[in-house]
Amino acid sequence: MNLLSLVDLNRGQLESIFDLADELCERKQTDLLKDKLVVLMFPNSSVRTIVSFKRGVQLLGGDTISLTTDVLERREALVDLAGYLDNWVDMVIVRYGAFETVRELSTYAGFPVVNAMTAMNHPCEIIADLYSLRKLRRDYTDLKYVFVGPENNVCNSWINAARLLHLDLTQVCLPEYKSHLISDEDDSVKFATDLKESIAQADIILIDSLPDELRCKQYYDKYQITSELLATANENALLNPCPPFYRDEEISAELIDSRYFVGYEFKHNLLSVQQAIMAFCFRN
Repeated sequence: MNLLSLVDLNRGQLESIFDLADELCERKQTDLLKDKLVVLMFPNSSVRTIVSFKRGVQLLGGDTISLTTDVLERREALVDLAGYLDNWVDMVIVRYGAFETVRELSTYAGFPVVNAMTAMNHPCEIIADLYSLRKLRRDYTDLKYVFVGPENNVCNSWINAARLLHLDLTQVCLPEYKSHLISDEDDSVKFATDLKESIAQADIILIDSLPDELRCKQYYDKYQITSELLATANENALLNPCPPFYRDEEISAELIDSRYFVGYEFKHNLLSVQQAIMAFCFRN
């Protein structure tokens, strides 16, 4: 089975990944991927994702080969690339900008393909965040989620997650940056421009790094997350930024040491969840 988007999963399958992650958290090291070869196609700039996936494969008893994403940009047709890789490869994990390219590779591959990130979505990261929330707050599906920022891959995957789990999610940003996935008929996902009003009702505040055009004082004055703002949120509210984030840009620096911040803690579970995703794809 491939995992290219949260749209590929139903709720039962997502729960199966969570259950696998629970098992792997306890056992740390198994032979689930013994004699399996996993190819990692990542850009040179990747840090957290490639380290956690590579370590995850090793702990499951498998081997990895790392390739840059240049292999997806050659003149060779993807059907031919996949045909040759079928001889030696058991899984490909790819982080590449163009989602359509990753999906095309998966249609020709005789092995599972896992999307480690595209410009359109970021499913593994959001599954790991959901798993972390589930461990911390058993009522995580009943909470109010607020994503602060423009449409991007993280925002769109949270929207997919909201629809899958029937979460109450609001994207807050300037109107011209509203996600194209949000419609007026949507029950789970809403859009707003008033940050103060949205934070005052929030349990989980989500952010991602900003595009260059929004890195300016005018935007920070309107949409930067501060401790004063979070003090108005619901009791036990949590702040979960997707790395990389930049202090005193998306969020004020003092929040990193506050009771709201769960960034480091949540990424602790990224390894187990990514292992669970690989195991799930092999089993299905």
